[in-house]
Amino acid sequence: MYDAARTATRERRAHAHRSYVLAPAQQWLMAHADPVGTCFPSAHVAGAWAVVLAARRIWGRAVFLRLLLPTILLTVSVVYTRYHYTADAAAGLAVALAADALVSRISRRVSGGSAGAPR
Repeated sequence: MYDAARTATRERRAHAHRSYVLAPAQQWLMAHADPVGTCFPSAHVAGAWAVVLAARRIWGRAVFLRLLLPTILLTVSVVYTRYHYTADAAAGLAVALAADALVSRISRRVSGGSAGAPR
């Protein structure tokens, strides 16, 4: 029984190194360096969408459309890979939309009503 357990452990370790070299480093980082309570809302999603919305405002529709697919894929992937729940991703998107609305409102006040409109 002891030999079987030891053999299984050895096989798991060998497989882990063959299948994904960075898995041990990722597991260590997740266990030791992941700040407590930082899952809601998803900062990955909020940051990505904030950049996309800002790019639309600054550089226009062409840049927005180029960034849209990768941002959608990031949003889906954080849920699919189980880093976040769907609610975390949705809240991250809501934070980005609220920040974009706030920036739009402030820039209209500062510039007299014309700035901040997407091209």
